[in-house]
Amino acid sequence: DTVRLAFMAMSDETQEAIDFQLDYLKNGKNPKIVLTSLIKLAHKLPSKPFIELFEAEEFKRQIVDFLRVIGDKSAVDALIGKAGAELTVEKITRLSELENRKYDEEQYHASLLVAIATLRDPRALKIITTALDMAIELENKGYGNRLAEAAGTALEILFNRHFGFSYAYNRPREPKELKSAGTPNNRTKEAYETFKKWYSANQNKAIDILVLKGYEDLGYKITSTNDADTIKELVLGLSDSFHPLRVNSCKELIKRVGASFRADVALDPFATPREYQEVRALYNVWLEENIEKFKIKD
Repeated sequence: DTVRLAFMAMSDETQEAIDFQLDYLKNGKNPKIVLTSLIKLAHKLPSKPFIELFEAEEFKRQIVDFLRVIGDKSAVDALIGKAGAELTVEKITRLSELENRKYDEEQYHASLLVAIATLRDPRALKIITTALDMAIELENKGYGNRLAEAAGTALEILFNRHFGFSYAYNRPREPKELKSAGTPNNRTKEAYETFKKWYSANQNKAIDILVLKGYEDLGYKITSTNDADTIKELVLGLSDSFHPLRVNSCKELIKRVGASFRADVALDPFATPREYQEVRALYNVWLEENIEKFKIKD
């Protein structure tokens, strides 16, 4: 508790504080506390110290999250490489045949799939769809269902982030008591077939066009130009109840205005509306000082 409170009180923005915590982490002292303290600044940190810690069994899932937020080339390559090595036919088959479930390993695979889905890296698509193919082939064997759910979620995240707000992989989320229309794998298989048809029809369309179409379908007036009204609409989108719209609004603002607030939220596939409210508040303050820089529509 003393260590946790000390890190919470520390001025993380100073290089001295960051260097101290990285050194503390390298020495294996309270790693989860250090990672919790530093995650908001992960996008400012070098990836090398965390890649070196990738093999640490006791907190490897936290390292996955950290590399996802850092997001530089080394971090992306490390995550893609690790996911490709972990999600093999041999390992998946072995896990599906075990009588005693290895939940930690299954959760690690799920965290890898979700992490690579946020990277906007084309290599992620092959890993995720390969995992789905294996899960469907395993039918209803223990880990097959778990993998199908994780890979399905990852594919949905990937396409909602990379291709705007496509409904290509919008899996049903009905209450548990109503989940009787087939097994998880059967539902996933049907949605997967829908996705493949959508991808075949839309894969050659420009991402920017698909994103603008997503906003239009949801009633937002977003144009390809960076006028003041568009910027204000994007800031408003940070509070929308539709999660993919919040994510894309954050990405669009970073791209269009060059200002980034709480990048860890923008890259977190499960960030809450409350966290996005903080991002919106920061952008509103920034807008008060900078909105005149943008062209006002006639």
